[in-house]
Amino acid sequence: MEFAALWSCLGHWRAVFGRFDRDRSGKIDLMELRDALYSLGYAIPPSVLQLLISKYDNGLNFDSFVECGMIVKGLTEKFKEKDPGYTGSATLSYDSFMSLVIPFLVSYD
Repeated sequence: MEFAALWSCLGHWRAVFGRFDRDRSGKIDLMELRDALYSLGYAIPPSVLQLLISKYDNGLNFDSFVECGMIVKGLTEKFKEKDPGYTGSATLSYDSFMSLVIPFLVSYD
């Protein structure tokens, strides 16, 4: 991604974070995260939201919000590759599943 596009994307995510940090705490909670991700086009099931928020000590600052959002965005894009008919369902092997998910769980420094 070129710098201008990245800067624009981060600006958009900053605006979303600011809009949904309703209590102006500098962190968003579970319900704020749900609403923020929904506004970005991701309807995340409550059980998955709970897993996401627990990874970040039940509140996300802006940096954590971007990290979480990029994980959701990336996994959603990978899932859509396996669901070309947009049915909300995909069949994949264990190997394919692991290849799909592991890059989002492992940090390569």
